[in-house]
Amino acid sequence: MAEKTNGKSLAVDFGELSPESMKDLYLSEREQSQTIRSQLAVPVTIISFLIFGYVSFAQEVDIARWHETATLTMLALALASILLTFAAMIYLARVERTFLGAGPEGVEGRLQGSDEAGFFLDAIRSVRKHNDAASRCRGRAFFLLLAALASFIVAVTLLPLHKQGGMAIAGAENAAARQIA
Repeated sequence: MAEKTNGKSLAVDFGELSPESMKDLYLSEREQSQTIRSQLAVPVTIISFLIFGYVSFAQEVDIARWHETATLTMLALALASILLTFAAMIYLARVERTFLGAGPEGVEGRLQGSDEAGFFLDAIRSVRKHNDAASRCRGRAFFLLLAALASFIVAVTLLPLHKQGGMAIAGAENAAARQIA
């Protein structure tokens, strides 16, 4: 019997594998789980960068000028970026939640005599299924974070237009004050 994952045949006949080989395959799948978990460092770093950016951005924006095109566009892009970041965080939480149910824990303690091969076959399938689900969630989170980052970069790029509009208003007020004086 050939195992299938995501429509791809793995061309592994588990019936021909010894219990030791199946145990090694199971441990390899568990190691893949740890690799997926360790790859969450990049998305978490992006989230940290975005949070710092949002705080700095908020200090530079004059919300009272929300009706100006540049300001309204910046605020909409920043809000979209924040929403995309939250969506990515949900997917990252799903990655961790997926691993909570992945495969039996304490393999050696749960083995019961002659059904060792069957146990490992079930364990391999379970862990592989969870790894696939976690990889999909991690990929979606990364895509959402890249979209959030792109949206935020465009918002920050518009900041000079926002400030220029504010300087034009301040310059007009100063000119009006000089004429009155």
